Amino acid sequence: MRRSISAAVLIVISLASLGAQSAEDDAQKSGETQRGPTSEVVIKEKPDPEKRSEVSGREIDATVVLRAIFTKSGKVTDIRLVKVIPQDLPKDVAKDFAKLSKKAAQKIKFSPATRNGNPVSMYVQLEYNFHLY
Repeated sequence: MRRSISAAVLIVISLASLGAQSAEDDAQKSGETQRGPTSEVVIKEKPDPEKRSEVSGREIDATVVLRAIFTKSGKVTDIRLVKVIPQDLPKDVAKDFAKLSKKAAQKIKFSPATRNGNPVSMYVQLEYNFHLY
């Protein structure tokens, strides 16, 4: 039986941007009601995790969920593991998949989200699906 891994990436962009105060908040405090255009993060390149075939001799389907900040300067920071599904994966396999997912997330290229024409940082949920056959 031939073993291989395929990985897929799903990126879910949070609706809330980061920062203590935005230009929109400043406008609301000053009594202005006009809001500028807002755009979401635009993903330019999202590499798949490195493939590993020595993980196991059995079939495995797993999803690694990460949360990261896509900064206004164009960097992916504060990458944190949210969970690995299924939870009953062997710990070494789950740890390996999480490590591979974090490495891939660091390499994502994107244009930052904007609010009122200014770049803003945003929380983003990333999901990496592993299929081991």
